Amino acid sequence: MAEHSGSTAASATSAADSALLTDLNLAEDADLDEESSPADPSTEDQPILYVQILDRQLVPRPSVQVVVSGTGLPESRTVMTDEHGCILIEDCGPGVYELSVLGETVRVPTLTQHDLELDESAYRVVSTLSAAT
Repeated sequence: MAEHSGSTAASATSAADSALLTDLNLAEDADLDEESSPADPSTEDQPILYVQILDRQLVPRPSVQVVVSGTGLPESRTVMTDEHGCILIEDCGPGVYELSVLGETVRVPTLTQHDLELDESAYRVVSTLSAAT
């Protein structure tokens, strides 16, 4: 039985390693499909603050003034609820915000487009004040 010399075995290993490195380098150079790349920033969900204000009877509160504050906004913002009792702020950072509404302060989280694809409802806040207040 013939023995392989050390240099023959080393060159065979070296050739295999070289081929593997070539394959790995080609894989690194390959363009990834944006949809399949988890690190692609364009696929990250942008945070939004989408909140519906309801009274104790779960009736939406239109035209109610809401003061929104949090670290994702440069300064507090005052907005009015729409005809469905909703507010929408799309230019905020992710996190939890304080809403001052009808003399109460509540904390609400941001949602993402992915959240809204699963359930298109706004984050609901029930005011303890009656509709007449």
